[in-house]
Amino acid sequence: EELARDLALGVDRAIRRHGRRLVGEQLVLRRLADAMVDLYAFAAMLSRISGSIENHGEAAGRTERELLRAFAARARRRVKGNLEALDGPEDAALETVSRHVLEAGEYPWDNV
Repeated sequence: EELARDLALGVDRAIRRHGRRLVGEQLVLRRLADAMVDLYAFAAMLSRISGSIENHGEAAGRTERELLRAFAARARRRVKGNLEALDGPEDAALETVSRHVLEAGEYPWDNV
């Protein structure tokens, strides 16, 4: 619930900051989408494990619960990181490098 609320607040913050321009803010949208995917995967796993426990008993879902715990811990860190990085300070630098690569027509720092 906490992460879903944090995601809603992040989406609200992005809409308020960018308005209609949000559609073009690829870095912001990617972070929001990644957070949503993690939350969706968590909900799907939780639903599957709940069904497994209901149908086959507590012992049958033991391994699945451990898998969910491992996934949840990592997903939580990713979601928090993505939401904290919305409009992060590195975005301007990434956009500058991206423009340079597009203008040059190549990635000039390739060592191969």
